[in-house]
Amino acid sequence: MTNSLAPVASAQQLRVMAMKQDDLPGVLAVQQAAYAQHLLERKETFLNRLQVAPAHCWIATSAELPVAGYLVSHPWNAPLPPALDCALTMDCVLPGGTGTTLWYLHDCAVHPRARGQAVARTLLAHAQARARAAGLTESRLVALADAVPFWQKLGFVQVMPAPAGLAEKLRDYGAGACYLQKRLT
Repeated sequence: MTNSLAPVASAQQLRVMAMKQDDLPGVLAVQQAAYAQHLLERKETFLNRLQVAPAHCWIATSAELPVAGYLVSHPWNAPLPPALDCALTMDCVLPGGTGTTLWYLHDCAVHPRARGQAVARTLLAHAQARARAAGLTESRLVALADAVPFWQKLGFVQVMPAPAGLAEKLRDYGAGACYLQKRLT
């Protein structure tokens, strides 16, 4: 099992950039193409993430696609993942006092035409480096059933013991969804 985030050779050159509000139509188009209807989040949810954690939201662009993929993340201070399509407040992502060391990877999606071109790996490598630089030391995410093997190849393992209430949170993500974690080293 490999744990490398190094992008594989690709005919397409990718550029990772901070996500901006103007990128949201492209981000929403990637989301629409990547997910089943019940997993889609509203534009307002993406705007919220840009407001509470602008330093942790990224897009990958290519010559062919203005948004080949995106990664939305934020610091997090709770044992359970946030609910789908909900607004976060600043006290959730940056608690008063000591702060948090947990980086929550909220969503990473790739346009179908860009799959197989290391878009997700490139976004993840960039975002993880930024999270580490911000002092975050552990990452967590909810992986949809068909994405669990991808995340496991990157070194993510199931959160154990499972926090109380996790089964209810995962229900919205569909059967086989897993709460995964990885140290950011």
